[in-house]
Amino acid sequence: MNDITIRPETPEDYYNVELLSRDANLGYYRGEADSHLHAHKTRKHRLFVPELDFVAELDGKLAGNIMYTKSRIITKKKIYRDTLCLQRLSVAPWAQCRGVGRALVAHTLPLARAMGYRAVLFHGNPDYYPRLGFRPAFEFGIGRGPQEHFHCMELYEGALEGISHGRHVEMHVRLPKRQVRLFNRRFPPPDLSWVKPIEVLLCQLDPPAKESIEGLRLKTLYQMCRQSERGIAALPGIDDKALETIRRVMRECNYGWGRGGL
Repeated sequence: MNDITIRPETPEDYYNVELLSRDANLGYYRGEADSHLHAHKTRKHRLFVPELDFVAELDGKLAGNIMYTKSRIITKKKIYRDTLCLQRLSVAPWAQCRGVGRALVAHTLPLARAMGYRAVLFHGNPDYYPRLGFRPAFEFGIGRGPQEHFHCMELYEGALEGISHGRHVEMHVRLPKRQVRLFNRRFPPPDLSWVKPIEVLLCQLDPPAKESIEGLRLKTLYQMCRQSERGIAALPGIDDKALETIRRVMRECNYGWGRGGL
């Protein structure tokens, strides 16, 4: 059984949390990783909620971090200022698929509710967060129609009742490439062995499925986690055999993917 401990982040954790945040996102986005600078700037932002800033330790080692910022929902009739954005949920590569992210979310949501916040909204992995109880934001009348990546959770029943055509406004920080390069100098070079090329999957697919996945123009296997299982299943040439191959390859490489996940 995983021995996960959740505790508040301290200043002594900052450097290692930023390093973890960088490594947790290697290969997920296109271009150079900037999530460590984002974490650094989030702590300094006026909307940051330090009471909800926690780290997770797994078997005595730093394994994850969660951060929230204040946000608001704007409608034609009212502004709701008591909402949150789940700004960062980072899990170290070696601790992926071991319940760390779930534990951090489960620990912080009751605290957010007790602090008087009505809901949590954010953009993230399309299949992972529904497994934690989040629903598409458009179901609450927020956002511009169905968006698989835009998640929401009421923190108490009826918290978002009556909202329609709501717009979620969250913290924004600038991450210029020059600042990212300078910030990178504080950290050792990343271990890229965890970043698997998309070819690891492509070489195991039949030609029709391979052609469809190639059409997504993904460079790394981790970027598959930005694609929902529903969206992949709708592609030409993707049958049950292809889906099972994708699930297996992702599982073997320690990436939780799809509605089943790990």
